[in-house]
Amino acid sequence: MKSFELEAIELTRECLAHFWQRDCEYAVNHFADDVIWVGSRQDQYIIGKKEAQADLEADIGELQPCHLLNAEFNVVASTPRVCVVTGRYLVTTDDCAEYFLQVQQRCTFVWKSTNDGLKISHIHISNPMGELSLAENERFPNSMGKMAHRYLVNHALKLQNNTTTLRITGDGGSLCFILLSEILYVNAAKKNAVIFTLNGKISVRESISDIEAQANGELVSVHRSYLVNPDYISSIERYTVTMTDGSKLPVPKKKFNDLRSMLLQRHDL
Repeated sequence: MKSFELEAIELTRECLAHFWQRDCEYAVNHFADDVIWVGSRQDQYIIGKKEAQADLEADIGELQPCHLLNAEFNVVASTPRVCVVTGRYLVTTDDCAEYFLQVQQRCTFVWKSTNDGLKISHIHISNPMGELSLAENERFPNSMGKMAHRYLVNHALKLQNNTTTLRITGDGGSLCFILLSEILYVNAAKKNAVIFTLNGKISVRESISDIEAQANGELVSVHRSYLVNPDYISSIERYTVTMTDGSKLPVPKKKFNDLRSMLLQRHDL
């Protein structure tokens, strides 16, 4: 990707991350004066920086602090002055929130180059049909959604609060941001890899060795074709590691004793 496109993706991600931490100022500072803001509510078709800011500030009044999981962004159009970024991600409540919620969202950001840097001329945020139900007079859901059960199960599995994020090129050329604490294991697929997370699998254009280097020791090689997150190991027996999702991964005979000792010492399995 060009540096202009990478900057647009990074800014898109930062705008979303700040907003879900109840801070809309970061995004507003990047608004063009004639920005068009289109949200998931019927009345959210708003033109103008001041009007869009007022709507976002009203939204923040009802938000619980949230973070993004498994964010994936694509550049769908790019010229020397305009870059269009689309993305999809999960919004998940922080541990300190009053309720548990996890919803899918999609976004489109149109960035234009100005003398003051990149500015947003258009934002569109949507949720899949039927995924997010709002009560009357409610701007955001303040009760447990239908994805909450899966979140609670996933949340109970997390054994540490690791905010390290891997920056990975997706199979279709998208740029993915994956929390290390969400990764169960990684499987090599020829020169590329498949990352298995708490919320599904992601095919990526990265070698397993590149992912291991990014993880900086947090993912353990149990086989030349597998990296595992030790936090999600359910058991280890002769020549097999069982993950919390039930996956059984092979361990070479020559590596088994050393691996077993290391895991027992690290996690008291």
